[in-house]
Amino acid sequence: MATRGTTNGFRTTAWGASALALVLFIATAALTISKVYRTDPHASFIDAFICLGPNTLLSALSGLAMLGLGLLARGRRRSIAVAVGMAVWAMLVLSLSMLAHQSWERSGTLLDWKLFSYTLQHYDELQAVIGSETSWTSWLVLGGVTLLGLLPVGLDAAYSRWPIKPPPTRAALKVLVPTAAVAAGLLFVSPSSPRVHRYARAAAPSILVGAVLESWNQAEAAAAPPPVETSILVRDKLRRHPPVRTPTETTPANLLVIVLESTRWDATTVYNPELPTTPNMVKLADRGLVPEAVYVDMPHTSKALVSTLCGYPARWVQNIEEAEAGGLNRPCLAHILDSLGYSTAFFQSATGKFENRKRLTENFGYKFFRSLENYDSRGFEQTNYLGLEDKVMVKPLLSWIDEQTGEKKPFFATMLTTISHHDYGLPTSMPFIDIVHGIASSRYNRYLNTVKYADSFIGDVVAGLEKRGLLDDTLIAIV
Repeated sequence: MATRGTTNGFRTTAWGASALALVLFIATAALTISKVYRTDPHASFIDAFICLGPNTLLSALSGLAMLGLGLLARGRRRSIAVAVGMAVWAMLVLSLSMLAHQSWERSGTLLDWKLFSYTLQHYDELQAVIGSETSWTSWLVLGGVTLLGLLPVGLDAAYSRWPIKPPPTRAALKVLVPTAAVAAGLLFVSPSSPRVHRYARAAAPSILVGAVLESWNQAEAAAAPPPVETSILVRDKLRRHPPVRTPTETTPANLLVIVLESTRWDATTVYNPELPTTPNMVKLADRGLVPEAVYVDMPHTSKALVSTLCGYPARWVQNIEEAEAGGLNRPCLAHILDSLGYSTAFFQSATGKFENRKRLTENFGYKFFRSLENYDSRGFEQTNYLGLEDKVMVKPLLSWIDEQTGEKKPFFATMLTTISHHDYGLPTSMPFIDIVHGIASSRYNRYLNTVKYADSFIGDVVAGLEKRGLLDDTLIAIV
């Protein structure tokens, strides 16, 4: 039984379809096995085999689909269309699988549609981040793996000229169908190692399915009425439930919250006395309180700010919906203190364009906002792709505080540092010291030095408050 409707040109035969399934399987299996054993070197063979299930099913179904289309195609144009479709599908699967693997290597995060679409939509903001973690070799590897998708078409084209009859259609079916059945069965089994559970998925289908579901969600959202602005929602709640402040003689009039970007508790001297990173924080801790177990609900700055400054969790989605109209429907600390007569301000050394931070702080209730774009940067260095060294905020903060004290108004200010964010750059004014020793300590040393700089920044802020006689009348919270 012949399976070629044409004797010249491309035609998806059993050879081409089988080659498609094999190429997809080898590439995706290699990436999956790499993730499994780099995450858990002691993972069992059975765990690795289970994790191969989704990609094996994808490979087998791709081969069967292309084989079926090839058998149904009649005529040269349709044959060429099927061959082109096979190449496009193969390159799409391989490129998405490789991008997902590179995302995992750089960040430990598996690429899904939400992250993928977020990156495309905010590429201008993320370009520097992506550039810091990729090189020409990364793109070369991505391109090379993607071009493997042309291999099945090449084999198919070559076979269309081979005088071999009949083509091995039945042999292909005998391999692809049972393989698909076994792989489908693996979808109902979980690896015994909890560390590798998340690798039992195929990157390309999850991204593509996510795109379809997202389009449906957007269609539903478009039909919904526009959201009510956060300011209106909050004003209504505060009107119905007005806050009451009952200070004592010893209650500080002012509040300053310093949010240390990407700072681990065990990177500070307060919690890890063996490290000489935060002597200024130790001085503050000696005259204050040191909580032992306080956690934010998400390891993402914009999301963590919600729980820190509002007291309730952020939305568990990739997009920063809290920065959109109606993104927050309950009062935050700045709203409450503003209603009690406080002046409110948010300072950060990073750009205000990233993740729509200015709008986010407005939804938090802050009336004054300053970021990278607003500072006089002379004498200050850029320490990473997001912004300048943190001491650029000290003078603007103290000037703003002077204005509030001049008007005899209590203040609530929040400062968000940047220096301890990846990629851990340090200004030349700060001498680098070797804090820890070890083969893998180079990047960790850079990170600890940025924490030490942040502590120096805190020291400058505290000194400014003390000089103005405001230190004893200001509650400082460092998180």
